[in-house]
Amino acid sequence: MGLTNLSIKRPVTISMLMIALVVIGFFTITQLPEELFPTLDLPVAVAVTTWNGASPQEVEQQVTSPIEQGFQSLSGVSEIDSTSTQGNSLVVVQFNYGVSLSEEVNQMRSVISQVQSQLPSDASSPVVEQFNPSNLPIMTLTLYGNQTQATISQVASSIVQPTLQHLNGVATVNLA
Repeated sequence: MGLTNLSIKRPVTISMLMIALVVIGFFTITQLPEELFPTLDLPVAVAVTTWNGASPQEVEQQVTSPIEQGFQSLSGVSEIDSTSTQGNSLVVVQFNYGVSLSEEVNQMRSVISQVQSQLPSDASSPVVEQFNPSNLPIMTLTLYGNQTQATISQVASSIVQPTLQHLNGVATVNLA
């Protein structure tokens, strides 16, 4: 009841307090930093391998499984996920928070160098990278038309890619 009685007896004081709170709130909101992609240090690393022409089953048996088995020996691993698609293998390793990710990525690279001899000779060398959400593409474009895939690929690599690379603010353009 004290606040209610004070509000009735002193309406100007309460009004001034409310105006002060609104002004302080507005000032605080305008001073907050705004980032599209805030810095995240996720303890996640990936190993990507390409094997052109291989079926998903072949990729899983001959590429993904040996890499996963090698990563089982790493310390601080909380989860290992993998995806095998036509000609590609993606192994995602999630580490416990607090581990030194740079050391773990180096350990992953040494495991890859040991497993490399078990992989098919025509598969690319696995690439190990720390997962960084800031490196994800902001935009994905798809080209299609009545021409052959070779013609569309030629247009993409000779016209579209160079044009996009010369735009201000574009860091990189990848073709797939």
